[in-house]
Amino acid sequence: MSLWTTVVVWFAGLIPPFDEAVQNAGLMSMLAPVVVAAGGLGAWIPWPVLAVCAPIVIGAYVTSLILRAIKSLIPTISG
Repeated sequence: MSLWTTVVVWFAGLIPPFDEAVQNAGLMSMLAPVVVAAGGLGAWIPWPVLAVCAPIVIGAYVTSLILRAIKSLIPTISG
């Protein structure tokens, strides 16, 4: 357990320190134009319909991906 703790502490030490005030200010200045532009799309995008349809479509893609992965693991007999 101490070996695992040592590895995790070493790995965490590789990440540079995070100064929230500086990082958030830079992030917010980059995201502000995107948020303002996305807010203007409300007149053209039916958000309630998108909130229902998007998870269904994403779920179908994820299900398809999982089924393809399972299918690739099943050996087939070819002759």
